[in-house]
Formats: sequence, C-alpha cells, structure tokens
Amino acid sequence: MINSFAKAVLPESAIEKIIRGLGTKGADRQNIVTSCVDSDDSVLDIGCVQHSLDNVNWRNPRRGEWLHADLRRVTDDVIGIDIVEDEIERMSEAGFDVEVGNAETFNFDRKFDVVVAGELIEHLSNPGQFLDRCREHVHDDGQVIISTPNPRRLEMVLWFLFGTEHQANPEHTMWFDHYVMDSLVSRHGFVLDDFEFHKPSIHPILRPLYRLGIGRPLSSGGYIFKLTPV
Repeated sequence: MINSFAKAVLPESAIEKIIRGLGTKGADRQNIVTSCVDSDDSVLDIGCVQHSLDNVNWRNPRRGEWLHADLRRVTDDVIGIDIVEDEIERMSEAGFDVEVGNAETFNFDRKFDVVVAGELIEHLSNPGQFLDRCREHVHDDGQVIISTPNPRRLEMVLWFLFGTEHQANPEHTMWFDHYVMDSLVSRHGFVLDDFEFHKPSIHPILRPLYRLGIGRPLSSGGYIFKLTPV
C-alpha cells in the first residue's frame, strides 16, 4: 500500500504507476526516452558522450546502443554537450552538432522543446544548479527527461542489509528515487510529472526477475523522470 506521505508528495498518476510497476515488464531506457520526443522537436542532450565513445560503436551504432544516436533518429534538431573535450572533438569532426559544455553552467541563446540528461545527474556536484540551467533552456510547454540508476534495486537492498559486494561507480556523488527527485525539482521550477522504471541492462540476478515481471522497484535498472516546467 502506498503511504500517506507518497500521496501527499506525488500525483495520483505516479502512485498508480508504482502499483502497476509491481507486476509489469517495462521497456529499455532509450525507447522510453525517445518516445518523449517528436520529429519536429528541438532537443538538447546533456552528457551526450555517455561516459566514453569507446563504450559504443558511435560511428554506426545499433538502435538502443547509444542514446544520442537514437535521439538523432527521431529528430534532426539535436544538440549535444559534454565535458569530455577529446570525445566532443571526435564527434564534431564526424559531423555531430555538439560542443563542450558543463551541465551546471551551460548557456545557449535559445530554448529547446526537450532537454535530455541520461545517466548524468548522479555524477554532478550541484544538481540544483543543473536544474536551473535546464529551466532556463526549456520552453514553458516543454519537458526535461532524466534517467538515473535505481537505488532501490535488489542488489542495493542486499548491499545495505547484508554488506554483499556492490560495485559502486566512484564517479557517482548521490542517489535519487522518486521522493527525492520530486522534492529537488520542486525547488527549481519543475514538477515531477511522471516516472518510469526501465529494464536492467547487465546484472545477472535482476534480468530474470525483470523478465518474470517481479517487483519493478526491486528488479529495474533505473528510473526515468519526466519533468515539466511551472
């Protein structure tokens, strides 16, 4: 049962999504994110490199392999920024519309229909400042899509309870669930309009649980948050 705190914090649609998520199968992260983008939308992709170009076949990526490429398959108006200068230079030379930019300080002389930040916010020193920049650069009727790892997944629960082995990313600075995200974005000009759980990608325990439709809050790889400006 969803408690009264959740009902006070989240819209009814989000509460219903938690309940539905307990027994349904969900989708890949890229599919969920790109479904939020229309062919005539302008998109800003923050953290477009996705850690390192060496992790993907970035010159000829398969669908679902690299979020930036999947966004470009939906709309031609996609700009990417990242702090990794060498990787941005390689992308620029290959014809991508990208530039070096910091997620907490970026500035453009235009606004976008959709701002996307995939697996980024958990790396930042100041997520509030990042959200302020997003609010400055998204149209009033636009949306911001953020994906981040799920701190409630089974491997994390076991780690907290029993000290089982957990391979934390040393570059991560914080964790987010829907309660924390709702509180944070409300201070920076957004509402948490909706969220979804997406499939786990690699963990050998979580994948079969997810395929069986068992407890998406426990078996999902991460959250996708959908923010709208206020």
